Amino acid sequence: MINGWYQMEEWTMIGLTPVFITKGAGPLHRQLYRYIRSEIETGAIRPHAKLPSKRSLSAHLKISQNTVHAAYQQLVAEGYIVARPRSGYYAGEIGMSGGSGAQAVERRPAAPPEETGKKQAAPDISFDHAAVDIAAFPFGAWRRLYREVLSADRTDLATLGDSRGDPGLRRELSRYLYQARGVVCSPEQIVVGAGTQTLLMLLVQLLGLWSSYAMENPGYSRVRHLFEAMGVEPAFVPLDRYGLAVDALRKSDADIVYVTPSHQFPMGMVMPIARRTELLRWAEEKDGRYVIEDDYDSEFRYAGMPIPALQGLGGGKVVYVGTLSKALMPSLRLGYMVLPHALLERYKERLTFYPQSVSRVDQLVMERFIRDGHWAKHLQKMRITYGRKKEALVAALKTTFAEDVRFVGEEAGLHVAAAFAGKLREAERIELARRAGVVVHPASVHYAPGTDVSASMGADAEIAVTGASTRMGGSADAGGSTGADASRDTAVSMSTGTSADTVVSMSTGTSTDTAVSMSTGTSTETVVSMSTAPNISASVLLLGFANLSEGQIAAGVSRLKEAWGGCGR
Repeated sequence: MINGWYQMEEWTMIGLTPVFITKGAGPLHRQLYRYIRSEIETGAIRPHAKLPSKRSLSAHLKISQNTVHAAYQQLVAEGYIVARPRSGYYAGEIGMSGGSGAQAVERRPAAPPEETGKKQAAPDISFDHAAVDIAAFPFGAWRRLYREVLSADRTDLATLGDSRGDPGLRRELSRYLYQARGVVCSPEQIVVGAGTQTLLMLLVQLLGLWSSYAMENPGYSRVRHLFEAMGVEPAFVPLDRYGLAVDALRKSDADIVYVTPSHQFPMGMVMPIARRTELLRWAEEKDGRYVIEDDYDSEFRYAGMPIPALQGLGGGKVVYVGTLSKALMPSLRLGYMVLPHALLERYKERLTFYPQSVSRVDQLVMERFIRDGHWAKHLQKMRITYGRKKEALVAALKTTFAEDVRFVGEEAGLHVAAAFAGKLREAERIELARRAGVVVHPASVHYAPGTDVSASMGADAEIAVTGASTRMGGSADAGGSTGADASRDTAVSMSTGTSADTVVSMSTGTSTDTAVSMSTGTSTETVVSMSTAPNISASVLLLGFANLSEGQIAAGVSRLKEAWGGCGR
């Protein structure tokens, strides 16, 4: 229905909905006349729009055709509508120059954006870290499973079902999570929901709005906004090379902490076992403490063995949150959380009045998709596809920007955090890229309000990434060069000892000197730190690659070089 009219495909109107007053407002045909005139004057009925026939309008309003005929004839006489032989009645064009009519025109609602002007052209290349390769979605299998579910004549599809999710889907999820992520749980502990944010809203109500919360800084901005919208003021805990700094967490007095240990968002580091154990120890120190583990893209790891979930180490203190949408398509909105037994009982007591937020049909289809092996097959295919795209992005960045870029988080996930050295600030890089038809996303939006982002991106917040030092452009020879250009003085020192970390530090000052220090050991963990000075900026941008072809990736990086002027300066 559009402004009281019902519009059909053949561009006919079958109804108006004026409110008739039986006493004191005059005859019905005058009321109908005034209503249509007002709709035309205000622009609700646009020029040349077809009005309903006298027969259809009289049937719709339950009034006589003579009443409609009298109203139409008055409108024709005054020029508000036009009668066309063998066609019907149409709104006329009226010129309003003053009085009440002009005021009415000013009150007309603004046209939707698509009617007021041309849509802004979509960018040619978008490094969208939230996108997926939709062309690789298994539409055939999904369609077939949908037909199977809907053709089964299941009467239970008309019911809401279990508020925690369909039992069959939860059973398949418990098996998958144990095999793939080391999550130890029964189907009963799983709660299905329409995405991570929906589940977190339930979780905050379960844990209590009065509880003290904390999250990583930087951390996923949508989770921060969700906390704030629910009246929760989380403490923001800084990162170090291993992820969330537990010593800083202890100082926050928080009892609930939200973390992304398997692939920190947005900076990309993987929390090692020692830090995970330390975090679980913090949770065990006090009753009522819990860790919310968001395992948002753990399916995509491109090097080494899969890293087990934190929940598998301390299930009684960890709420495990995951999503199926990231590997399939974001619009599916299908996530899940695994509750410790203590919280499960509390959930049953307090929150089962919430109906399930995911369609039962989607749940049944997903159950069969996992059970019949389509899920495992799709994940294997996408790991290869995304791994190839990730390598294309890293290679293009290396070739194009050389030592002026450092990569973060390329071992897992669907984005790479790229730290660029140079005079251009983050906002300048984003705007210049946009003008070149390329969309890139800032890491700064994921910092807490009031954070000194430039300092956090510098020496105080090291950026960690698993990989050999050669990936960072550094030399493995004592006294070697990192490949900095002639305008820079480069110092490289190496020492051997008990340290198992490889550390690359880029600190820039007014002389733009670069210092790289390396200590060798058995570990392949690399830490990059870029500090800033007034004339130098270390901008960290999030570059997604899942939605792009390898050719688009190469072209996009090339455009960034051109837009930013050579090597990022």
